[in-house]
Amino acid sequence: MIAAFLLSATLMSVGPVPVDQTFTVPAAGEAVAVIHASCERCDWGAEGREAAAVRILIDGKYSQHLLLARGADDADYHLSLGPMAVGDHKLRIEADPALSARQAGPAAISKVDIVVITPAGDDFVAQSMAPFIYARPDTIGKFSDLPVFMWYEIVPVPQGRQFRYSVIFTNEDGGTATDRLMATWGRTTDVEFVYGVTLNGQGKVVAEEFQGPNHEVPAFRGRHEGSHPLQWVSTDNNMVSETGTTEIRFAPAPQRFDLTDVSREVVMDKHPWTYVLAAKEMVRRRSSWRTPFQGRDGFRTRGGSCWSKPVPTCRMRR
Repeated sequence: MIAAFLLSATLMSVGPVPVDQTFTVPAAGEAVAVIHASCERCDWGAEGREAAAVRILIDGKYSQHLLLARGADDADYHLSLGPMAVGDHKLRIEADPALSARQAGPAAISKVDIVVITPAGDDFVAQSMAPFIYARPDTIGKFSDLPVFMWYEIVPVPQGRQFRYSVIFTNEDGGTATDRLMATWGRTTDVEFVYGVTLNGQGKVVAEEFQGPNHEVPAFRGRHEGSHPLQWVSTDNNMVSETGTTEIRFAPAPQRFDLTDVSREVVMDKHPWTYVLAAKEMVRRRSSWRTPFQGRDGFRTRGGSCWSKPVPTCRMRR
């Protein structure tokens, strides 16, 4: 969760979209919104009813999209809004029918909490440098490989401390086969390190890196919005690049985790709804997969996956 230095906390009871709400920032900082929302008839596991999409604007400028993937029950979505100057601001949440599932019902917002983290401490540093993630072109409107959660770790490195950001995607359209995901990690989400930034003892940025195609980790030399790096998902297994063509982006607010001596799956264990979304995506997508073929080791698979058809010879290994 977001820690101390919450200079401004604004609670707003709202309603159906579109929603327009003003809020006042008494001192500059990084803004985070917790949007409590639901989507009538939405079900991430049902084709045609996956989610309703909403577009979020700050002071009339596009901020990001949010897919209400968690269904008809009210759920909380944590979003980075970016740097916020002193003064009055306007938040707008509006429907985006073009990116919503065709049979999804209307979105409803029950409450929006906005906090502004002032420039002090690790919470501010981590929030101010969290990546903004642009969608892979072939996922837009497809309800696949959605980035739904971001976390960061702070680890010691020779030059100082590195803030490391990772993202949980609902699945990966390429890369590790589903049976291997299950056998190795017990999940079908795709969990990827996307960005690392190193600060020296004086708090100055001395290095940036990202996980690009082929799992290479080069220096990051791309653009920033404020201090937020802009990254484009560019491969079927959700590696990122410094440039891209899509304009649709997501900005889940990062939460801090210490993963010393524990696996990354601890993050999902703390947020079990991520398992639910992954399972729903598997159920929905299996109906559109091609006829399975005989894979390696006698498994009936599609691309090495055991999810294409419930045949007796298809089983998980540990």
